[in-house]
Amino acid sequence: EKVLQQLVKDIGLDNARKFMDSLESEYQKRINSIREAIETESLTALTAEAHALKSTAHVSGAYQLAEQLIKLETACNDENEEAISIARETLTLAELTCFAYRDIKL
Repeated sequence: EKVLQQLVKDIGLDNARKFMDSLESEYQKRINSIREAIETESLTALTAEAHALKSTAHVSGAYQLAEQLIKLETACNDENEEAISIARETLTLAELTCFAYRDIKL
């Protein structure tokens, strides 16, 4: 909550709302891409999406998700047989994170 208060103070309420909307949109886009990559079992796509969402997670303070995305990216790069299972766990955590951001009221 303190972080959001500081965000509003720094950039104003309207811009903070735009930022949160943009953040939710980015999460949703990446979640959909991860879901598609799981369905096709594309480790290449999972690696790319994990890398991209990892940055967003770090910037938005979703550190648990960022750590899970590092785990996924590593598993995909190593062609680990558990990569798809890790991707499913990551997808669940990403969805929960997105829902949490959606519920934030400024």
